[in-house]
Amino acid sequence: MNLLLVDDNSSIVESLFHVLTEEGYQVVTASNGLEALEALQQQNFDLVLTDLNMPRMGGMDLVAEIRKMRNPPPVIIITAYATMETAINSVKLGVYDYLLKPFNMDHVLHAVSRALEKRRLEQENMQLKEMVVLYNASEAISSSLDISAIIDVLLDASFSQSQADLAVLYLLDDDRQTLKITQHKCTGCADLECAEFIQSLAREVEASRLNSIFDGQGSHVFSPSSSKIAPMLCTPSTEHQFYSLLSISLKVNNRYIGILNLFSLTPEFTFSEKQSRALYILAAKGASAIENANLYENTQQYYLQTIKSFAHALEAKDQYTHGHSQQVTRYAEVLAKGLQLDPQRINLLLQAAMLHDIGKIGISESILNKPAKLTEEEYLIVKKHPTTGKHILAPITSLAAIVPVVYHHHERWDGAGYPDGLKGQEIPLLARILTVADAFDAMTSSRAYRQEMDSSRAFQELELYAGSQFDPELVEVFCRQRQAIDDLLRS
Repeated sequence: MNLLLVDDNSSIVESLFHVLTEEGYQVVTASNGLEALEALQQQNFDLVLTDLNMPRMGGMDLVAEIRKMRNPPPVIIITAYATMETAINSVKLGVYDYLLKPFNMDHVLHAVSRALEKRRLEQENMQLKEMVVLYNASEAISSSLDISAIIDVLLDASFSQSQADLAVLYLLDDDRQTLKITQHKCTGCADLECAEFIQSLAREVEASRLNSIFDGQGSHVFSPSSSKIAPMLCTPSTEHQFYSLLSISLKVNNRYIGILNLFSLTPEFTFSEKQSRALYILAAKGASAIENANLYENTQQYYLQTIKSFAHALEAKDQYTHGHSQQVTRYAEVLAKGLQLDPQRINLLLQAAMLHDIGKIGISESILNKPAKLTEEEYLIVKKHPTTGKHILAPITSLAAIVPVVYHHHERWDGAGYPDGLKGQEIPLLARILTVADAFDAMTSSRAYRQEMDSSRAFQELELYAGSQFDPELVEVFCRQRQAIDDLLRS
């Protein structure tokens, strides 16, 4: 155990030093508060014993400075000038014990023993909390396929475990040759200081330079003077106002996909090898999760593109419905803007409109292009297309919000629609919008079994069936947009 003994009385220092070292403690001495602060910046202590009245800096000022430190050691005050005021101030500053001179050595040793035991229990409790944080973070990272969520958990856990002031995450770019700053976060510094510091960092790091930076290790604690960190800096390290850098590699199958750099901008704080090891384990989990999320996102995009290709192919083989989805999308957008929906909901609506008939891909062309009225059996087959569309889109998690829109776009306001017979407000709003847009395009387009209507007749039909087939409020708003609708129809 490392103890710091602070007193300007050499005889007291000598006697305490002798007794404490006999007990097996490692003791460093200082004659005033300033010398003590210098010692505290150079190494970690488990306990500080200090006098109150000393030249240059007294004991109370020293205690106040110690309380500002991260994970400060407990303090025992030993003084011959005790007052009620100093005792009260000591309690306020969290001093562990307050001993009077002349002191009994047994009392001092007992106080030291109790203070160190308290310190041990606090550290064990802190380690337990750190393990819980790491475990929870690891579980959250492993169970997510959302890259943004994974990065947030990784950064939050890194701050919790390292007490860093700033975190900067580099991830491999699409060219697979460079790593670029993807996200940064600061907690221990002002926004302006953080922004200025970020500007001094390299925006890109060549992947080929990482082996020389890490030298076979997964993580490393660097000082600002280290030449190895030059590739990550825009300017010489001497111009950077940081005091410690914990750099952690993110690797998958022995291939670098990123770096997590944690900076200490606090003079007395440097990262430990223990923190380095713990965070490397978490970063390894994060790297695998990020790689899996990227693969999953790519798979989702490929699947979505395949579905869109099928949708276009479906329309291309039917001369009567060619361009139907695009036109429905345009009408739906006009109606949504007339309702003053927010951009996010409009975007969901447009995606749903483009894919609303994807379920028809399983229906034969003889039914889709039949020039006569469908039989009851054929109509039942057509009515299944919302359900088929739901099953096709369901595997794409990024489209989860539009699945109900596609599924319910043939419901009716009066409950006589399909597939679930929902009515009124039970039908999702975006599905009700799509119903109006879909019907208007169907009426104003030619079909194998009939000619198209002109727009005036189509608007009349919407108004006629408002309150039965269509949401009356939506029909009213749609009809108010008649000029914009007619312009789209002519184009």
